[in-house]
Amino acid sequence: MPKCWRIRAFFVAMLLRSLFCGAGLFVTFAALGQSVNSGASGTTTRNAVYTVVEQQPYFRGGMDAMWEYLGQNLRYPEEALRQRIEGKVFVNFVVSETGTLENVTVVKGPHPLLNDEAVRVIKLMPAWEPGRQVGRAVPVSYNLPITFRLPPLPPAGPRTAPEVYPPKPVGGQAALEAHLKSNLNYPEAARRQKASMLVFVQADVNEHGQLIAARPLSGFGAKAQLATNGQTKRELQELLDAAGAAFKPTHAWQPAQQKGKPAAGSVVVPVVLNGTTGSAELLPYVHLFPSEPAVPVGGKEEQFGFMAKNMRYPTGALRRQTQGEVKVLVEVDEAGQLSNATVIQSVSPELDAEALRVTALMKPMHPALERDLPVRSFVVLPFTFTIK
Repeated sequence: MPKCWRIRAFFVAMLLRSLFCGAGLFVTFAALGQSVNSGASGTTTRNAVYTVVEQQPYFRGGMDAMWEYLGQNLRYPEEALRQRIEGKVFVNFVVSETGTLENVTVVKGPHPLLNDEAVRVIKLMPAWEPGRQVGRAVPVSYNLPITFRLPPLPPAGPRTAPEVYPPKPVGGQAALEAHLKSNLNYPEAARRQKASMLVFVQADVNEHGQLIAARPLSGFGAKAQLATNGQTKRELQELLDAAGAAFKPTHAWQPAQQKGKPAAGSVVVPVVLNGTTGSAELLPYVHLFPSEPAVPVGGKEEQFGFMAKNMRYPTGALRRQTQGEVKVLVEVDEAGQLSNATVIQSVSPELDAEALRVTALMKPMHPALERDLPVRSFVVLPFTFTIK
């Protein structure tokens, strides 16, 4: 995975989590290589397990890389969420002379559900850089505490059913990702420079479940990696176009549902273009197509009323007669909190900034649901600026 870079806004942060920096839902980690025993003097048999060495073992890539791995692979067990179980799991394992992890055991943990998940993920870890004593690789005992923390409870009150359920790919998120991987034609210039990009593609699906258009709205992340010799703009456009083209030949879709009947509709799909592998990925820890989408408390009308009441037309935009629709994509976590908004359809800096300002004032929503459990998702908020 390429090294993580910092770019403002939620989905660029999501890009950093998915493609480059994982983020565990409600999970925090702290790594402690601890020391105690016979290895302090450096005189021991070859098969002895050290706890103190001159050079401690470490996850290749460092602590940040280990957090990325844990964040991408740890999953809060659904039954633990239902039972509201949380706590810290203390796991011990041996980093062998070759860097493989052996004898993974739970020293202490709050519940078997959390204990088993911590052990599962550690057993899947790639090899570490082994510890060394007197310049020689040796097996070392290592302790890793992993904290599972429950999210806050979502807003109280009745949940209003959405007016429209957006279209979904047949087979779900995994099936669409496999389709994109098979059909992506990574631009040669971007692949050569290992330029990666997060692209927001709007998929328009008719009432028969046919994809009629896949339009890239915007993209982030590749500009710094591409050459600045005058070709950058064209190369960036090639990446955007490649993301849209990967949706065809058409993958089967379930049409949108309006009042229980098939309808035409659209959905925004964040596509991660990985320049290192030349492939396309979707964000694994965000539910792009939940069974129940996030909905505003009080319904859409109340949400749009709040937006209209708080929007202020920027003076500079009025003077220049600038108008149009700004689309803001915002994360909705398992507690319904809105955060990390980013503009995916821009009109002008002033109007974009105003849309983001109002988004920051908005109240929590009812979170998306999957199998009756709250899940992390996103919504797209349209801000229409019109001069009358």
